[in-house]
Amino acid sequence: MKNRNFPGTRTLSVQITDFEGMRGDIDENAMPIRYAKEVLNLDASGGTLKPGLGTNIVGAPFALNFDLRARELGQVEWGTCYMCKTPLGTRDDWIIVYKNGTLYAISLFFSLINKVLYTGLSKPPVAVNYNLNGEDVIIFCGEDCPMLIWNGDDEVREIEDAPKISSMVVHYERLFATSAGTTKNIVYFSDDLDPTNWNVGLYEGGFIKFDDEFGRPLKVLSFLDYVYVFREFGISKISGYGDQTEFSVSHVATVTGRIYKDTVTLCGDVVLFMAEDGVYSFNGISINKILPELKNYISGVDNASATAGSANGCWYLSAKLLLENDLGVIEETPTLIEYNVDTHKMCVSKKLNILQLFEVRTEVGARVFAICQHDFNLGRVVVITKDGKFCSISGLDGIWRSGWSTLGRPGELKTIKRISVRSANSESSIIIETESQKQTIVVPASKSPTTRSVSVRGNLFRFSIITSATQANFSDLMLEVDVKSQ
Repeated sequence: MKNRNFPGTRTLSVQITDFEGMRGDIDENAMPIRYAKEVLNLDASGGTLKPGLGTNIVGAPFALNFDLRARELGQVEWGTCYMCKTPLGTRDDWIIVYKNGTLYAISLFFSLINKVLYTGLSKPPVAVNYNLNGEDVIIFCGEDCPMLIWNGDDEVREIEDAPKISSMVVHYERLFATSAGTTKNIVYFSDDLDPTNWNVGLYEGGFIKFDDEFGRPLKVLSFLDYVYVFREFGISKISGYGDQTEFSVSHVATVTGRIYKDTVTLCGDVVLFMAEDGVYSFNGISINKILPELKNYISGVDNASATAGSANGCWYLSAKLLLENDLGVIEETPTLIEYNVDTHKMCVSKKLNILQLFEVRTEVGARVFAICQHDFNLGRVVVITKDGKFCSISGLDGIWRSGWSTLGRPGELKTIKRISVRSANSESSIIIETESQKQTIVVPASKSPTTRSVSVRGNLFRFSIITSATQANFSDLMLEVDVKSQ
C-alpha cells in the first residue's frame, strides 16, 4: 500500500499485482488482500487469473467419433480404461462403462460398434489391466460380479471360485485384492503368474488377515516394490514377491480420520489420498498432511463419495467443499480440485458435476477422464481440461472473491474513490461490498488498464471478480482509497 497525505485525509493505493488462490487456513481478517476466500473456475497459480478446470468431449487426438458412440449409450455411471494391442502391435484401447447393470466397451480408435460385455450386475465392478499368457486383457471383479476376463475380441470369460473383490492390483504377476465378501478384513493374493487361480496352498494363492485397530483393508496399490494396503485408519505394507513363504507384513502409517477409498491415487512418486481430517501425501515411508488451505472448506463435510485420478504430475479430486452459493449462504458444494505435486498449487472448479475420475494412458499421452452429470447431459464421458468449459461449451463464470478486510486500517472510515484493472480478453465485473454498501463496476475487455471512478464507503471491504472462465486474463487490480482521520 502507498500513502499520499491531504489535509484531513490520507490516500492509500492498494494493489494486487499477484493474485493468489484460496486460503481456508488463514483468518480472513488477517489474510493479505491478494489471497482469496474463494477462487472458482479460474487458475491463479501464476498470479494472473486464467481459465480454470473444465471438461471437454472426447475427440482428437483420441477418436473423432468416440463421443457420439458414448452418447448412444445414454446415461452411464462408471468408467475405466482397457489398454491393449492388436496382434499387429498397434494400440486398440477401449473405455469400459457401466450402465443399468451392464458393462459396455467403446473403442477409442477403431470399432464403430459398442460391445456388450456382461449383464446382470447391481453396481459397477473394479477393474485392472493384466498381461495374461502374453495377451493384454482386462479383469473385472466386484461384490456381485464374478471374476471376468476380456481380451478385446472374444467373449468375456468367467472364472469360477474367485473371491469377491473390492479393489485389486497387479504385483509381481500376482493379483492382490481386498475382500468384498462377508469377511472384509482379508487381502487375497492369486497364484504366481495366474490371476485365475485363487486356491489356497503353499504353491498357489492365499490370503492375509488384518485384525488390528487400523480397520479393514480398503484399497491395494503396488508402489516402490511393495503392496501397500490402505485401511480405514492407516497404511500397511506387504512384501509380496517370490515365494509366498517369504511374504511379510508391517504397519507403516496411521491417520486420525477415516480414509476415503476412492481418493487413494498414485501420482508420480507419491500416493495422495483424502481422509476425514484432510488430504495426505505418502512416500512409502511416512505420510504428510498437504493442502492446509482446504482446512476450513472440508471441516465436518462427509466426503465418503469423493473420487480421484491423476496424470502428468497432477492429482484431481472430486469432493465437496463448504462454499458460498449465489444467495451468500455457505453450503456443501461439489467441486473438482487440481493439485500439482511439483508446484504445490491448487485450482478449484465447481458446476462440473463429476461422478467419477479415471486415468487413460494411450500412445498420445495420459489424461484424466471423467463421468459427469448434468440436467441435459446425464452420465457423459468427458476429458478433464484447463479451458474453463463444461462439456466443450463456454458459459462457466470465473469467480475470485477476497475475504473481508479492513485494508490494514481497522476502525477507520475508508472510501474507495478509483479502481483500475486489466481484463485483457473479456468483459469483467468487479463487486465491492462493505457493511452497508454494494457496488458493481463493469470493465470492458482491454489489453490496457481500465480506470473507473467509484464511491464506496465503509470499514470492512470485500472484493469479488466475475469474469469468463474460458476467456479469463485478469490482472493488475489497483484501488485508490481515502482514509478519514477519526
